[in-house]
Amino acid sequence: MKKNINKLQNIEISHLYDKIATIGNILLPVTDIVKGLKELEDNIGSFSKSIENIQKEIQKSCLAFQEAAKKLPEDLKKIQKYLAEKSWYISLDLPIDLSREIADLIVEGKVDEIEKAMQNYARLRVASVKEKVIKLYPQRRRILEDAFLAHQKKLYSLSIPTFLIQAEGISKEILGVSLYAKKNNIPKTKNKLAERINKMKIGNL
Repeated sequence: MKKNINKLQNIEISHLYDKIATIGNILLPVTDIVKGLKELEDNIGSFSKSIENIQKEIQKSCLAFQEAAKKLPEDLKKIQKYLAEKSWYISLDLPIDLSREIADLIVEGKVDEIEKAMQNYARLRVASVKEKVIKLYPQRRRILEDAFLAHQKKLYSLSIPTFLIQAEGISKEILGVSLYAKKNNIPKTKNKLAERINKMKIGNL
């Protein structure tokens, strides 16, 4: 009986993480482009502070979800934490070979190579991200398809705000709080995710 309860609990928690992962998936192409824009800003100094602010908000959200993911294997936790601090949010399906490559690059301190590897990963994932997010949130299909089409056409002034709004909407749908809401400078998503997991555990006792 206890084994069945634990199995049910793990399935529910896994399903929750799948939903949470969609937020990171939507932010993946955003982070890729925002980082590219930030590099241009550093080089020519003509972009507004809004690019930097977007990156900071993504970073806070990434760290909040990463810290709440207590069940990750220790090695993957370290990789997730490092990437989250660099504004990359990665779901649990990060390929093993890429995980190992990044782990080695972290040890070697090759930051630029890590960024290149993550940008390549983000670009390769766009099609699968689109498919997965639309499958989980069919009611958002039309706007997501438009956003991905705009992204494909490099109309980033249209795609990035749409992705950010959709990520926020999904966060509210899952956790009841905005992706960017904070209390005492701590993202509310962190505590809400922990609360949801605790309720699942208590509910299955």
